[in-house]
Amino acid sequence: MNCNSLRRLTIPSSVTYIGKDAFSGCTSLKSLTIPDSVTRVRHNALKGCSSLTGLTLPGSLASVEACTFKDCKSLTNLAIPDSMMFIGPEAFSCCSALTSLRIPNSMRSIAYYTFRGCWSLKDITIPDSVTQIEACAFQDCKSLTSLSIPDSVCLIGSHAFSGCISLTSLRLPSSKLTRIEACAFKDCKSLTTFTIPDSVSFLGASVLSGCSSLSNLDVPDSLASFDLGL
Repeated sequence: MNCNSLRRLTIPSSVTYIGKDAFSGCTSLKSLTIPDSVTRVRHNALKGCSSLTGLTLPGSLASVEACTFKDCKSLTNLAIPDSMMFIGPEAFSCCSALTSLRIPNSMRSIAYYTFRGCWSLKDITIPDSVTQIEACAFQDCKSLTSLSIPDSVCLIGSHAFSGCISLTSLRLPSSKLTRIEACAFKDCKSLTTFTIPDSVSFLGASVLSGCSSLSNLDVPDSLASFDLGL
């Protein structure tokens, strides 16, 4: 932890998990090879490794815990393996150079704050396996321009996409989505059209607050009352 002169690291194949805070604050670390033997990376393991530019996660990896890669500000590309079952809260928060992301079919939910502050993220693929997008999951992803949320999603948490100021194209699921929580799309300043599906039975306060370009809005009859914050 805080080995500020460490630049390269190869972890041997005898290692099966990486412990909490293991390489946290290694600000000069640029290259890291994680072997296929590793199945778990504990919380804060690589937090603040601000010089890490590329990382391949092994196909054996089943989970990364909270804040594992938080503040890895130079990380541009990331392939999450299909073996991944759990990604903890804030795992990739503030990875501000990350441009694209594919979430594997093994994932069931996207935890709160997971990708918050990934300012350069332009492309997100969310699979049909995901049923919940929790609070602040993609908050302040300022370069995201289009988003298609699969029909499997039933919950969009509070502030999940707030501050996505470049978002112009949005597709919400039409069948299973029942809850959109408070401020979910707050300050999406480029969004012009918003259609709330008929399946939605709960709409939190100020869902569209600050959406200053919104010109088309479709609200279903199923909602007796709502406060969009417009």
